[in-house]
Order: sequence, then C-alpha cells, then structure tokens
Amino acid sequence: MFSVLFHKDVFVPKGVQEQVLKLEAKMTNYFLSQHFKEHLDNQENEDRSHTYFRNAVYNALKEMISDSRVFRDAFEIELSKCYKVFGVHDWIVTKYCIRLPYTLSSDLVVVIRPQWDIKTKTHDASRNMIVTAWINHNKDNHKTLDTTKYCSEEFWTSCNK
Repeated sequence: MFSVLFHKDVFVPKGVQEQVLKLEAKMTNYFLSQHFKEHLDNQENEDRSHTYFRNAVYNALKEMISDSRVFRDAFEIELSKCYKVFGVHDWIVTKYCIRLPYTLSSDLVVVIRPQWDIKTKTHDASRNMIVTAWINHNKDNHKTLDTTKYCSEEFWTSCNK
C-alpha cells in the first residue's frame, strides 16, 4: 500500500477536504483503538503533560456522531492507494485528524481511521477507529510544524502522472 500524508498548512489536493467532510457527515459510530483504550485506563501510571477527563473525552467524541454535530475541516489527512486492499484504483482517505472543543481554551485533537469495506468499495460509516487523541491549546498556530513530513504539491503531481 502506498500512502501520503497532507497537512492543511502545507498542501491538500483539491477535493480531499470535501471527501473528509462527507466521511464526517456519514459517520454513525466509532470505536477506540486498543492503544487509546489503554491510555484512558492507565493515565495515573503514565508520565504525560496532560490528563484526559474520561467523561469529557467521551462527550466530545459523542458530539462527532450527534444530529447537531459541527463538521470540522481536517488539519492532517492520509490518502492511500492499493488495488489489492481497496478493490479500486483511486486514492482512499485512510486517516484524518480533527479538533473538537474540549474546554474554553483547549481542543481534543482526534485521529480517525475510517474503515474501508472492500465488498461495497466504500467506507463503512459505522466503523471509524479513534486511533488516539490529545489535548492542545485552541490557539496553537503550528510554529513547530515539521513541513518535511508532509506531501508537497510537486510530489503529489509526480504521484499522479
């Protein structure tokens, strides 16, 4: 499988943000990765810069699938391509990161892996893995963003010749 990672402050191909918003709009359920479940369960034993409030995390995540949800542009998006895995020749959204309001001054940053159904050749709206999440100040302006980790417009063009 070939994957590329995009960041909104570096480059996102035309139409990709709209694909993510459609995934958000169709999302009906999610599940937590084993990693994230363990993190929530073992916070008192971990040396972290912040502690999640379990109920606040679950409330923020529930908002993602509520009827009154607000759709949020992703700041990071992974696209992948592999006919054997997806059954199509197209680029598929395999991960995206969004910010959900957490407190007045912080957001819960959530990493989502929408699950692909090869039989229907589409994302399964009821299966979205929450890979991990962390708290970030809502005024964060990415001063430490490592742009070399993300796909440039030039590289994207070369991938699609």
